[in-house]
Amino acid sequence: MPLVTLASNVADEKFPVDFNQQFTNFLSNLIEKPAARISLLVMTGARLTHGGSNDPTCVITVRFDCFWNLKIYY
Repeated sequence: MPLVTLASNVADEKFPVDFNQQFTNFLSNLIEKPAARISLLVMTGARLTHGGSNDPTCVITVRFDCFWNLKIYY
């Protein structure tokens, strides 16, 4: 299921304590997958710029890994 990475130059203390749970629930509704199947990595305080500016910004990456049940016969 999806691995979601969020990197932001905003300091950790600016994020709500339950941000991971809130964002996971948001993603769950957005992609119509159970929250229990979503892995979320949040990296706060990153040295991240957008357009040469240090204004608050973030990068969100969503990766879906699909595994197939392969039967190998010898």
